[in-house]
Amino acid sequence: MMHKKHMCKFLSYILAFVLLLPTSSLPVADAAVGSRIVGWGKNDYGQASGAPITNIKSLHSCSSCSSLFASTRDGKVVEWGTPRKTPYGGFRNPSTVKTALAGFFFGLFLRSNGTVETDSYEYSFSEFKNITKIAVGHGHALGLKSNGTVVATGYNATGQATVPRGLTGVTSIAAGSNVSLALKSNGTVVAWGATYFGQTRIPPGLSQVVAIDAGLTFALALKSNGSVVAWGDDHSLIKTIPPNVSKVRAIAAGFGHALALKTDGTVVAWGDSTLGATKVPSGLKNVIAIAAIKHTSFALQSNGTLVSWGGIKLPTAGISSNVKAIAAGRNHSLALKSNGTVVAWGDNRYQQSNVPAGLSNVIAIAAGNSNSIALKSDGSVVVWGYKDSELMDIPPDLSNVIAIS
Repeated sequence: MMHKKHMCKFLSYILAFVLLLPTSSLPVADAAVGSRIVGWGKNDYGQASGAPITNIKSLHSCSSCSSLFASTRDGKVVEWGTPRKTPYGGFRNPSTVKTALAGFFFGLFLRSNGTVETDSYEYSFSEFKNITKIAVGHGHALGLKSNGTVVATGYNATGQATVPRGLTGVTSIAAGSNVSLALKSNGTVVAWGATYFGQTRIPPGLSQVVAIDAGLTFALALKSNGSVVAWGDDHSLIKTIPPNVSKVRAIAAGFGHALALKTDGTVVAWGDSTLGATKVPSGLKNVIAIAAIKHTSFALQSNGTLVSWGGIKLPTAGISSNVKAIAAGRNHSLALKSNGTVVAWGDNRYQQSNVPAGLSNVIAIAAGNSNSIALKSDGSVVVWGYKDSELMDIPPDLSNVIAIS
């Protein structure tokens, strides 16, 4: 039996769920079908959200960020992903936060008055004054000042925090793992830092650029004609721009994948497909903003709904309808629908929230640390998630199962 002390420690990492029944009377056969899922507790990956997230105003991210921050329509700042150990001061007055970024080694909050707050005790941010934009790489940070100059601090092994002398007229900045980018008012791009993947070698003749972003080892540029240019590491064919990437209004870079938001409100993704980061949900439309962190993609729709795919799966529309059972893992959640299908959301780093295609006739569900389990009406068991888990080794003669846990 688990000792009480250890049980309490375990409970601090999990979340709780209740399935609320409709207030109107139900036929006996439908008595277990709930109309709403309510969750509470740890919600780093959206696992405690029992309904779509629909109150988002803007997104804050970077390819090297450990989590995504978002500003809500009611003036709050929320976060999904790997939470930082040091609490941000920015949460004290969230309505004044212009941009929030969480890097691997430190985080930054840019206030609407141009000041920057950080949880870093190793690097100085004394020059970060009158800042209009911030960018965070793997271990360095950039700040764009109101006069069009750039300041930098942090890890500088490849010169990524050494701003080129005389750099002025800058309108935007971006930071990759060990590289820095600056977009100038004349539509040209300046890069400095690591050169081993060619991230700092700007394509000859690149001009008329209106937006930039940097992945782990590559860079993106959006031109005024709606086309996209990529350079740097090409191991995931990131430089092979899909033919349907045209009429683009915004770009975003993850670890090894890229996103393009088109003027018609649709999204195109390409590059590294780890954890499904490039698998845009079917029918996604009315998108007004995009973001990417690591192997996760995000899209903000015009009604304030936040959609995600890849390493983090936020709950989608209809997730709370016709639900008859629920289960909570460490960072992910499952719901069994009355038609015998399963939906999953939350942490998806081990694909524990990727329900196997065609899974049906399910009568019971269970969730572990990084795995999910389903019992089918024929007495068979299906397991998915962390591939090295012993849970994946279903006994070959297992049959006629009546319950799982």
